Amino acid sequence: MGIIAVLQDAVNKLQILSYTYQKPYVKPELVYKSLKERFGVKHESEVLIDRETDQPIETVENTMKLRKLQLDRSFLEEVLIQTIEELQTDGTFFILARIVLQEMVMNAEEKLLIEEEKKNREAVQHLRKQVLGLKKKMMEDLDECEGNIAKLRDKMQDFMFRASAETKFIEKWEFSRMEQNDMALSKKENDLHKALTNNQIGIDIEIRVHNEIEAFLKAAEEKLTNDIEAWSIKYEEDVTHLDDMIIVLNDKKQKQLEELETIMDLYNARQVEIQEFLEYKEAKRLKEEEEELRIKMAIRIQAWWRGTMVRRGLGPYRKKKKDKKGSAKKGKKKKK
Repeated sequence: MGIIAVLQDAVNKLQILSYTYQKPYVKPELVYKSLKERFGVKHESEVLIDRETDQPIETVENTMKLRKLQLDRSFLEEVLIQTIEELQTDGTFFILARIVLQEMVMNAEEKLLIEEEKKNREAVQHLRKQVLGLKKKMMEDLDECEGNIAKLRDKMQDFMFRASAETKFIEKWEFSRMEQNDMALSKKENDLHKALTNNQIGIDIEIRVHNEIEAFLKAAEEKLTNDIEAWSIKYEEDVTHLDDMIIVLNDKKQKQLEELETIMDLYNARQVEIQEFLEYKEAKRLKEEEEELRIKMAIRIQAWWRGTMVRRGLGPYRKKKKDKKGSAKKGKKKKK
């Protein structure tokens, strides 16, 4: 109840504060909003004009400060009212904790936004310096280019004058060169006619040689065909002979396999007999060793028992008792 009273007193003071200095009414917003929803700008006009008063921001700066103060006051008032209601109904303050956490998140986002804005401003300043440097360099390059253009204009005029003179000279030189080329081409044409005649003679010779080579190749082809037929016949005969040999070898192999199988059966039988004999021999050896061990143990037990009987005077090793007279005489002798 004490907490509720303190909170109610704070609410009353905030309500009294709302009626001073004619502050504008601002509806509090307790819902989380992202940076884009809080500070986002959709149009360029919104940067220079207030969205509620439709006046330039420079003229409503004082009003904006009062509006910010009224927004914080109404937000705090609404939070305290909802906290009082929750305490009265449920006895908890989850709403207050949620809003505090929400404000912490929003403040952290705004802090990051401010840091990013600072970095962006520094980057803009750096880029501006670079732009000024580039602009200065471009102006120097532009002046240099204008000087080069003037020089090139003078060179171009000289070049045009020289080109005109060279063109006239080249026209005369080309005319004389064409005459020389006509003479050279006429001579070359005559040489080509002679070469054509000689080539025709060579073609006739080549045709005759071709016919002779063709006849020779046909004869060689016929001979090769006969050789192929002869070798084909020989191949078939050899294949038949080899097939017969393969059949004989297969029969021989089958017989040898049968003999090998018989020998393997005999070997396996002998191997079984040898294994049984070895097992019998091993069992006999173990039995003999066991019997020998028993005899040794019996001898040791007998020797131990005899030694025990001798040391304790048992059985046939018991000491014999003397008569009373003899003992009395021995007693008197001892007294003397």
